[in-house]
Amino acid sequence: MRSRLLFALAALSASTAFGEWKPPADPSPSVILEEAVADRTARRYEDALAKHVWFHEHALEYERSQYGVRLSFALGYWADLGKVYPPAQKKLEEIRDETEKKVLADPTQHDPFHDLTALNRTLKQESRTRDAFEAMEAKDADVARERYHLAQPALVRVKAYKICGKYIDGPLHFEASRRGLEEGLELAKDPRFGLSLESHYKNRFRNEVTTLVALLVVNERKDEAEAVAKSARATWDDTILSKQLDLALQGKVPPPWP
Repeated sequence: MRSRLLFALAALSASTAFGEWKPPADPSPSVILEEAVADRTARRYEDALAKHVWFHEHALEYERSQYGVRLSFALGYWADLGKVYPPAQKKLEEIRDETEKKVLADPTQHDPFHDLTALNRTLKQESRTRDAFEAMEAKDADVARERYHLAQPALVRVKAYKICGKYIDGPLHFEASRRGLEEGLELAKDPRFGLSLESHYKNRFRNEVTTLVALLVVNERKDEAEAVAKSARATWDDTILSKQLDLALQGKVPPPWP
């Protein structure tokens, strides 16, 4: 009974106070996101929610560099707010629903589908990404092929491996991963980035290649999987990668990284 009362009070508070915060004349999205986190810590929940909504809807108008943050850390902070302030969770779900409608209405747009995958990941409802991808596929197979790389993590998490099998290409996707590793390790030579960036690209390569191999195996393309595994070992003599490839060749699909 007490928890219901607290929920009702929180909802009432949101309905009366949400939106009272206004952005400054020259807003800095990164500063506003930091303030949202600070507001949550200080239990200024209404302000925190208003700032999260503003950041999600307007950050890219001022700082395009916030693209990745907007779909990762920012949504994670918003979800943290939702754990202590139910209206924040509700608003996050509402925005996901609105985004889903945009995707279903016009699947040719890249950004709404990318937003949807991130929102569903944050809400731990990635079966809805699978459903949206299948709807997109039914409308336009060419667009679905272009968007597959955004959908793959969700498809893997919900074990929709047969859908993945339609879009994976062993040699093509391995070569893309190999180039990504090569370019990443070159960037990591810059002392401004160093070992943390090197580790990032190595972990990404391991996950991309072992996922590719495992998906080929479960889709009964063992010869192609073995060829990719051989190329991966020739590219990088790494004990961890080798062990992971052994598991992938058994059809054990690794979880998406990061």
